[in-house]
Amino acid sequence: MKKKLLLVFVLIGGVLVGLSCSGDTDSSEHEVTRTPTPILTPAFTPIPTPTPTPAPTTSDVSVSMPYDDYIGDESPADDILNLNVTRVVPVEITVTNGELASDVHVLLEIDAMCNPTWVPEPGDSVFAPVYEFEGEGFGNGLTFEMSNQDADGDAQADGDMAPLEVRTVTRSYELTCLVMGAGTGSLRVEVEGTFEDPDEHYNVDGGGLVVEVYEYRHLIDSD
Repeated sequence: MKKKLLLVFVLIGGVLVGLSCSGDTDSSEHEVTRTPTPILTPAFTPIPTPTPTPAPTTSDVSVSMPYDDYIGDESPADDILNLNVTRVVPVEITVTNGELASDVHVLLEIDAMCNPTWVPEPGDSVFAPVYEFEGEGFGNGLTFEMSNQDADGDAQADGDMAPLEVRTVTRSYELTCLVMGAGTGSLRVEVEGTFEDPDEHYNVDGGGLVVEVYEYRHLIDSD
């Protein structure tokens, strides 16, 4: 009897051990494998390419020419014109280039009594005088290029003007009066650059001119 009970207990124990092993196997078979959470890479934001500034296609050139608008009025005291005596009158022309490097064309014009004639420098072009009455010249013009000028005094042509560069040059005109009296005329300068000019208001300077001549006034020595 005792042997039978012992055998039953052994069988029961074996069954329990088997069930225990079977449970462990089932647990391992049904174990969920966790997928690691992916690390998010920040999205790449491209740096925008700046829009290039368009290169300028226009260049605003300007000129100024202060001048004595009354020749022979003794202001200053040596401002005198005498009959048949040539008087040389200098004028300064200041040219300001625009935004682009370029050459600048300059035109000078004078109309007055007393045979007004521009005195050319090397490379200048002088127009033929326009005659009106009794052999008296009344109009004359002169042109030159700023690239041919020596504005800095080094005896060399300065070449094209740099952007916004300012240069001052001097030209002179002669007056030789064959008749007495006074007359009105004009003196003007005009410039033109290589590129289109957006504002031509300051491309011209000058204005009216009065010329008055006396017969040998102040030429006789007071002694």
